Order: sequence, then C-alpha cells, then structure tokens
Amino acid sequence: MKIFIVLFCSIIFSTANAQWFWQNPLPQGNDLYSVKFIDSNTGWMVGILGTICKTSNGGFTWEKQNSGTNDMIRSVTFINENLGWACGKNGTILRTSNGGLNWTAQNSGTSEELFSIFFTDENTGWTSGSFGTILKSNDSGINWETQLTGTDEWLLSVHFENSDIGWSAGSSGTILFSNDGGFTWIPQTSGTNEALYSVNFVNSVVGWAVGSNRIILKTTNGGVNWFSQISGSTAFILSSAQFIDINTGWIVGADSIILFTTDGGNNWQQQSSGADWPLFSISFSDVNNGTAVGFLGTILRTTNGGLNWVSQQSENTDWLNSIYFIDLNTGWATTMFSKILKTTNGGTSWQEIYNDPLVGGFEDIFFINQNTGWACGGVPNGGILKTEDGGTTWTQHQINNSYLNSIYFSNSTTGWAVGEFGTIVKSADGGINWGNQSSGTNERLVSVYFTDINNGEVN
Repeated sequence: MKIFIVLFCSIIFSTANAQWFWQNPLPQGNDLYSVKFIDSNTGWMVGILGTICKTSNGGFTWEKQNSGTNDMIRSVTFINENLGWACGKNGTILRTSNGGLNWTAQNSGTSEELFSIFFTDENTGWTSGSFGTILKSNDSGINWETQLTGTDEWLLSVHFENSDIGWSAGSSGTILFSNDGGFTWIPQTSGTNEALYSVNFVNSVVGWAVGSNRIILKTTNGGVNWFSQISGSTAFILSSAQFIDINTGWIVGADSIILFTTDGGNNWQQQSSGADWPLFSISFSDVNNGTAVGFLGTILRTTNGGLNWVSQQSENTDWLNSIYFIDLNTGWATTMFSKILKTTNGGTSWQEIYNDPLVGGFEDIFFINQNTGWACGGVPNGGILKTEDGGTTWTQHQINNSYLNSIYFSNSTTGWAVGEFGTIVKSADGGINWGNQSSGTNERLVSVYFTDINNGEVN
C-alpha cells in the first residue's frame, strides 16, 4: 500500500461556462446589513459581496439583482418603487431609477467606507462613513460633495427629517446635528462613549439612537438633550432602530434580539424572533408589516407588529462542513451543528435526516452508493456513523478517541479515515471494525482519497 502525506493541494476550476447559484439557504446566505420597504409588499435588502435582493410580495420570494460590484454594501434606501440608492465599502454609491433592474455606480469622490445613506426627496440625499465622512447630493445622487463635519469619528448612521434638519451618529458616542442641510454640523452631547450604530427620528424633535453596551438614547428636543432608556436587553449590541410614530418602535441587534415599545421607549418588551444569528437592520412600512435582516442571510418577517416573526429563509442555515453527491440528484451534507441533510432533487430542496446534539459537529460524509454511507467528525469517542438505507437510520461504530476529519471508501468494504495528531484508521469490513495505521506524523490530517485499495493520499 502506498500512502502519501501531501502538505498542500491546489484545485483548478474551468470557469468558461461555469455558473453558480444559491441552492441553500434561499434566497441566499450572505450577511445582510440593511433592508428598506416602501410599502407592505415592495422592499430591498443588501449585504456583503455586492448582494442586492428585491421582493414584490412581502418577502415570500426574493429576486437577486445585479449590483455590478463585489464590494460590501452597507445601506440601501428608496423613496418610491423606482428610485433608490445604496452605499458601501471603498466609497461605493449605487443608484437605480427602475427599481433595481439596473444599478449604476456613482462617483462618490472618496474611498472611505460608507455606512449609511438617506434621501428626503428625489434629489436631496446624504451618506456617512469612516473618518467623519459625510457627502451630500443635490441631483439625485449623480454628483456628491464633501461636507465638513469637524470629526474623525466613524459616522455609522445618517437621518434627515427634511432638506435642512438632520443628524449623524457614530463611534465614541458621536452625534452631529445640522439645520442647514449639512452645510454646518454641530456636535451634540450624547452622554456616552459607546458606538452608536443607528439614529432615527419621527419628527424634528423626537428621536432615538442605539448602539453598543445596550445603549438606547432618546431626545424630545431635537438632540439638545439626550437621555438613556433601559430596555433590559441581554444583547450587548443594538444595531438598528425604527419608529413609525412617537410611541411605536422596534430595535434589533445581537443574539437575534427584537425589542418593541408602544410608549416611546419608557418600557420595552422582547419579541420572540425564533432566529439564531445577529440582526443588523429593521424596516417597517406600517404598524403591522416589518422585516429584519442579519447574519448569514437571515430574513424575518412580521405582519402583526412583531407578535409573530416568521423566517423567510428556507432550508438550513448552519455551517456546512462537507457535501457529497452520488449522482446528479442524490446528495448529502453535514453541518458543524450535528446535522446531516439529504437532497434527492439536485439540491433544490434539502431534508434534515439526522440530528444528534451529542455529536459535536460532522466534518465529512461519504457514500459508495445510494444506500451505503459513512459520516465522521465530532462523534463521541472518535466514532464513525454508518447507514445502509440512504441515511434514514445510522449506526455508530467505535474507533478511538481521535477526532476524525475525513473519510473515504474505495468499495463497500475497504475504507480509511484521518484526523488529528496524524491519525489514520482503516476498515476492511465496511466500517464495522477499524485498525490504526502509522502515518509517520503528528500533524493534523484533513483529507483522504484512494484511487484503489492500495494507492491513496492524505493531507
């Protein structure tokens, strides 16, 4: 038998005709940083890798739009069903006049990261970013001019009530105020040094700012004075706030938290999101219809003011560690959270077929045919799971105390698994019994492959 220890490997893909599209989760799995709805049906969300998606039916389905960039998009805003803007990393500003069918890059004149964008009408808008950056446009976002803010703090949110009155908030408790469209910016005393991620006003005097260390600030005089509100939140970071009137508002943040108030923030109650990941943005079009988005493409929707939140992201959102297809239709995937998934339609849909909380996550899965397969990883005491019915039932076979990272069978009886500290084990009876083999190394082994029962490689 020949076993080669490979220290590195390279994979070359032919991309001449390659086209990749999301299968799981749907509509996609990139982090989402901002969401904006203009009514109960029509909305957009944006995120990393230039992600922009649109819905016209309240989020039941989402269509991916071509942003023309791979840069992270931090914020999106629309003033009607056609005209909208987005901003993000490397000074990116995008504009659409047809609801996102086409997005056009605008010359921002800066390479700073832009975190927030806000328009009060078809022509007048602002964007804020790193190192005190605020830009203004008077011609619908085609041209942008730098405004002097007098600060080097990162300005993470900008909000205007009209063409004159607006605020920007950011790092170190920074809050700036303008009453002349941003020609001059006046520092306001927030009373905190915490980062403020979101600022939201319902009129020219009543507004809120939220941020790190559970901070919630409110003003009733346009920011002349800011005072703290106590939510009882266990989430350290509060990312986004939206109020639809002086009484009714929501806040989202870390730990999938959603906070809700009906008395202007004097009292807050936590709504059950049913999600597992941080939420970064929230948008309500009215008192009932709202959407929150976040990490790994999380999308939550309510039609009753948050009494119930429903995930609009289908299938599994766990980290996938391994995937294996036996033909064009039938495949299996493993997660780092103890699950095995199966598809019989080429990945269009996936079914959870195994979930054991005692398993510390699966690293690899391999099938020799449609019925017989094995899985390894965090199975207690270095075990390997085997199925002979396509994954409907699994049997554990004990190996040793080593954590196994990869498994491969050259036929229905002969297979190998590799893992930590140079571990290599072999089975000659279909995975029921396993024997140790000497690798000659104590390094971590993460992959095994054999061309026949004698010749193979591990790395």
